[in-house]
Amino acid sequence: MSGNASQVRIEVEIDLFSGRDNPRWAVDADTLNDYLSQLRECAPSGAEPPALGYRGLILHMPADAGGETRVFRGVVSNDLQCHLDDNGVLERWLLETAASTVDSELLREVREGS
Repeated sequence: MSGNASQVRIEVEIDLFSGRDNPRWAVDADTLNDYLSQLRECAPSGAEPPALGYRGLILHMPADAGGETRVFRGVVSNDLQCHLDDNGVLERWLLETAASTVDSELLREVREGS
């Protein structure tokens, strides 16, 4: 990533709705990279999230950082790689970062369904 890394923000989206906009917010790239660096590689499973309801979180990152990456039920994956999110630590942290911008009732429902 170019520029001052401490000012780079990554957009996170809760993949939840059909027919209306999903909630989005930004997280600090440096902190996100700290979490990503702790993940273990895994073989891509080819499993897809369900068609309806909570389908995980989408990280909208620059192409050189992995591009669009999905975080869902212990797996972090994009077109190039797959990693394990042991105990859902990354997914829980990302949901916590949404607290100031996403409706608390919606976050509760997502947490209970994830």
